[in-house]
Amino acid sequence: MTRTMERGQRMRRESGETMKSTRGVAAVDASRSRADMEAGTWTVAWRRGRRLAMVLLIAAPIVTAGCGKKDEHPFSGPPAPTEPNPAAKAAAVAGWQSFQQRDYTAALASFNQAIAIQSTYLYALEGRGWCQLRMNDLPTAEASFDSALAHVDNWQDDASEADALVGKALVASALDEYDTAAAAGSQAAEVAGESYVFRGDPAITVSQPRIVAAEAYIRLKQYTLAYNMLVALDVTVLQRINPNSEEFVTLMVEEIQRISIGLQSS
Repeated sequence: MTRTMERGQRMRRESGETMKSTRGVAAVDASRSRADMEAGTWTVAWRRGRRLAMVLLIAAPIVTAGCGKKDEHPFSGPPAPTEPNPAAKAAAVAGWQSFQQRDYTAALASFNQAIAIQSTYLYALEGRGWCQLRMNDLPTAEASFDSALAHVDNWQDDASEADALVGKALVASALDEYDTAAAAGSQAAEVAGESYVFRGDPAITVSQPRIVAAEAYIRLKQYTLAYNMLVALDVTVLQRINPNSEEFVTLMVEEIQRISIGLQSS
């Protein structure tokens, strides 16, 4: 009995000591776990911070290198139009004044003077072409108009571009170059617009390049394009000419003659 009681007491003591010991170990383990977690969290944060710092250090020169170089970007915008040389402009203005007075020899001399000063001057190049056209020097005129059109993008001068295209269409038509006449006439009508009037002769309007294009399309047997060009000239053509008529082509030729006579008499 006594031994049993003593054994029970001893077991309880040992059990108590074991529980205390277990609690102690658990407490130590818990404190170590918290420490390890805190250390691990700090390590991860430190590593992330270091990576972020490295990224910023690498990116900084790139950002800095892009600053202050906006104007050097190849897509910063279209280039500014070329400005005329003052002396070239004065000579070209004198050339157009002589042209309007129908003194084509004097006008040509002034335009050549302007071109000698500034070889790409669109205003003078197309003026030279018109002088040569009026003087019936057709191949040379065509070369002058081609030279003018080659420099259109540098000047952004729609009026001079339209003048050069109209002149090129008229020259090509006179030389029976129907492909060129059709293309130049159509483009001239598009660039010139409905209100176009040639600066050197108010009798020349958008109607002339349209007539040239329509006639050239007929020569090329592109009858639908010819018909559309005639309708653009005079919408009442829709009432007078039926595309399904057996006399369709003949009627278009007669219409071109009628409009041409009207332009010459106006």
